[in-house]
Amino acid sequence: MSSRLTKKEWEYGIKYLTEVDNVLGDIIQKFPKSKIQFKNNAFKTLTQSIVGQQISIKAAASIWSRLETLLDGQITQQNIINIKETKLKKIGLSRQKISYLKDLSNSNIESTSWNSLTDEEVINEITKIKGIGIWTAQMFLIFHLGRKNVLPLADIGLLNAIEKNYNIPARTNLKSIEKISNRWIPWQTIATWYLWKSVDTVDVEY
Repeated sequence: MSSRLTKKEWEYGIKYLTEVDNVLGDIIQKFPKSKIQFKNNAFKTLTQSIVGQQISIKAAASIWSRLETLLDGQITQQNIINIKETKLKKIGLSRQKISYLKDLSNSNIESTSWNSLTDEEVINEITKIKGIGIWTAQMFLIFHLGRKNVLPLADIGLLNAIEKNYNIPARTNLKSIEKISNRWIPWQTIATWYLWKSVDTVDVEY
């Protein structure tokens, strides 16, 4: 059974990453009080991940805020099932994302014992739901399950951060990323968090 990253592990991971990677160490120093916020609601995490698919952090935050307003802060499976698609479209959700959210709302997401599964098993199980691919599954591993060694290489923000900080063509040369990111094992989640912070000071939340 896997457990979430603890405060002690986070601190140890920061120390480890600072020692093995000077670039990452400099980034970490710039955000001394920054720490990821884990979410207890599996459905809400996946809903927010779907909203954020393939758009900027800022745009995702704006649509999410409108969704919360629309549902009076009650982001539940039943409320998503009940809400009319036209209302969801008005707040900026595409027809495809609305379809994904409706399918997610009819899943057994909250009754699954996720903590008993390995990272690979979580990904295999959760991607069976329409609209949930590897990226969304990895956001779930990070923000809901708090797994410590997740590197979402399909994430635009992470690729931008690697290109900016390491001056490498991350989008076209995955081998260059692999060489750098291997240093971060087994704390790739923490490395990802600080790299996100280096390109957008708004905290990523899913």
